[in-house]
Amino acid sequence: MLREITYSGVRQQTSSRRLASQPTCISNASVNAVSTNACFPGLTEKAVTFTNGVSDLESFTMSSALPNMITNISEYWYWKAGDINDTGCMAIDVERTGEHGVFILADNPKDPMSKPWKEVLEISCSDSWAAGETSEDDAMSAITKKLYDTLSYQAISRYTDMVYLGDVEAGENFELQSFLDGEFSLNVNCADISNAAIIFGTAVGGPYRFRRKVQLQTHWVAPCSGANGSFTNWVDPDYTEHQFVERTTTTVWDPCIGIDVDGSPESAPHTGGYVANMAFSSYTNAFINSWTNPAYLLTGRPDIVD
Repeated sequence: MLREITYSGVRQQTSSRRLASQPTCISNASVNAVSTNACFPGLTEKAVTFTNGVSDLESFTMSSALPNMITNISEYWYWKAGDINDTGCMAIDVERTGEHGVFILADNPKDPMSKPWKEVLEISCSDSWAAGETSEDDAMSAITKKLYDTLSYQAISRYTDMVYLGDVEAGENFELQSFLDGEFSLNVNCADISNAAIIFGTAVGGPYRFRRKVQLQTHWVAPCSGANGSFTNWVDPDYTEHQFVERTTTTVWDPCIGIDVDGSPESAPHTGGYVANMAFSSYTNAFINSWTNPAYLLTGRPDIVD
């Protein structure tokens, strides 16, 4: 189920609109729009041609730069039209349109959210999530911390189903609508929470994927417990396998666990820290004691199913 939504990357300084004229005898005009939201620019004037009262899809240039941060803006536009039918007449107020919900993102959305859901953007671009961040990686770090602070760990996946080709694992399906309907109140495992982070992170423009390591021997960690970053539930789990988020093979986000960042992950007391935009070497030093080949079972992005 794909949702239609209006969004703009912080590097994108245009807005595309199809306009209608009344009466339909208007064949051309100079059109611009003024925003009622001080945080959002208007649209600069351009000549628009109408055929039977309808224009082509017109690309308007923003009258000033978009805010250089991820945000969700509600605004109205006051449209003005002048030089109607080449008469040279002054611009007149035509119509107010809105309320328009506009999401300003770090970059254009990426798979699996290349056609983003409105519900996902409303979460990703909200306060205490990625609102106010200016880069994809900072946004993913904020999302990772929020998921860790909100959800609780369980060993069995609730929203992720593995896809097999014969006996070979070939991908993952993620039940996104069920996850959203659960309102973050149910327990999840590492596949569920990493896939959720990928959904929210790719929606605001980052090219993220999951990676799974298998046959692990691990240090002490603090699995997510909905404890708002208190890092209190320390365990020595020795996960059979574990899934996390990466952008490249050198940088890691892991919303499922907090790690000991004091340099002595086997010794109490533990000093907890988020795994957010962390170097892979630092992650493995603090989390993984050893692994058995094959070190990686699967890399990819989840397929969204309702």
